[in-house]
Amino acid sequence: TYIICNLSEIERVEAPVGLTVVATGKNSYALDWNESSDAISYNVYKAVENDSNYTYVGSTNSTNCIYTTSSAEENKRMTYRVCAVNKNGVESDGVLAYVNPIQSENR
Repeated sequence: TYIICNLSEIERVEAPVGLTVVATGKNSYALDWNESSDAISYNVYKAVENDSNYTYVGSTNSTNCIYTTSSAEENKRMTYRVCAVNKNGVESDGVLAYVNPIQSENR
């Protein structure tokens, strides 16, 4: 039998809100969201098309970032997920936004 004492309570960090994604150029997107209380950084993830698994893109201390997709992801729907991270390294639920590719017409 083990007795564990003096464990501090881990508080969840509030999820960020208001995530927007705007195209800034070919395969380049600006992500922007509202600050989350108690967050010291934000983790950014992406999913391509209908994939339910998100890939880690990176971390930032600000409430915005620019992400450039690879040529393999060109003309595909992208879903971005941003999670707040607190001082204990606990990650919040994510806020989602997606961007559909712009289809060009051949004339």
